[in-house]
Amino acid sequence: MQNSNKAMANIWDNVVAGATKAANHAGEATQVAATKAKIHADLLVIDRDMNSRKEKFGVEMYAHLESITSTQEFYVADDRLIEIIRPTLIKAQREVAAYERKRDTM
Repeated sequence: MQNSNKAMANIWDNVVAGATKAANHAGEATQVAATKAKIHADLLVIDRDMNSRKEKFGVEMYAHLESITSTQEFYVADDRLIEIIRPTLIKAQREVAAYERKRDTM
């Protein structure tokens, strides 16, 4: 009978040890997943902030360049930077003008 009790105690100890090990492993896996989720969320916030700043820069730059485009020199300049931005800026101005006309008709 004593051997039977001892065997049961060993089985129980093994069950408890296995359950403890599994719980510890699950806890570690949960912590790793939580850390990854936090890093992912932080990266999303950084990406959002970067895009927001780029958009703000674009609005600021558009406002600055808009006054430059009112001069004839802008359209005939052979400056490399002007040649690069001229097509994009002209396209943006046309789109903005279309939106303004649409807004004005409402």
